[in-house]
Parts: sequence; structure tokens; C-alpha cells
Amino acid sequence: MSLLEVRRSGVAGTAGPADQSGDLLFVTLNDPARANALQPALAAELTALYRRDLRGEGVRAVLLAGAGKHFCAGADLEHLQSLQSASGLDNRLDSGRLRDLFEAILRQEALTLALVQGSCVAGGCGLATACDFVVAADDARFLYSEVRIGFVAAIVATYL
Repeated sequence: MSLLEVRRSGVAGTAGPADQSGDLLFVTLNDPARANALQPALAAELTALYRRDLRGEGVRAVLLAGAGKHFCAGADLEHLQSLQSASGLDNRLDSGRLRDLFEAILRQEALTLALVQGSCVAGGCGLATACDFVVAADDARFLYSEVRIGFVAAIVATYL
């Protein structure tokens, strides 16, 4: 199972694989069992996607959504635990990769939209707020969990 589903569709709603024509690019975080947590592999795929010249490929808008009940649970907790024993440099590099993802979304020439349902936590809020627009479902909740333990949401807060 891929952690990221990408499909392209015209405004009329004809859907097809990402390499077919269409104005809209639908990107779905596809790990609902883990509330679409941001694993390093998923973040790398998203960064590569948003760094592409999508506008030059004929994409007018990128719509980012999460599969299942929640948009994104933020950072993958297993990955965060592994960083506890990592060096300071490794931690900075990891934070830099997350920043690179948000910057790629922010700099994307095609219009970017986050379609948020359920929980949108920490790094998930970064994904959403780096987009040009956020469309929130009635059940959407935006949580900056870092503040509960006395941290500043340093990377994510810059996109508010």
C-alpha cells in the first residue's frame, strides 16, 4: 500500500492516473490506520511532488486530503522516538526535511488547498497552513499539541 495516492482529474470530474490530463491534482495521505501520520517516506514523497512544476504540467490546483476519519496526526510517533537517541545534527536535519516540505507547498505555483476533516495535529497543521487555502469540514479540529508540553510549534507556527 502506498502512503500517498495521487490522481489527476479535469474540472468535469473525469478521473485518471496522475500522468493523464486534467486541471486538478488530488493528493490523498493514505494511511488511515495511523491517522495519516507524517512518516519520513511520506514527507519525502510529498516534498518531491510539490517541488515539481505542476503549473507547467497543466495543473491549476492541488487538493490535499487525508484518507479515513482524520486529515493528519502530525509526526509519526515511532519516528519521533527514534530521534531521541539521534545526534543533534540528525535532529536538525530531520526538522529541515519537514521545513522543506512546507516550503515546497508554499512555493508551489499551482493553487494549493487542504481539505481537512477530523483531527489535524501539529505537523498536519503545517501541511494545511502551508497551503493557499484550507477548507475545513464541520468535524475538523486543529491541534498544536506541542504547547501542552511547553514547546513552541516552531516550524509549523511560521505558516500561520
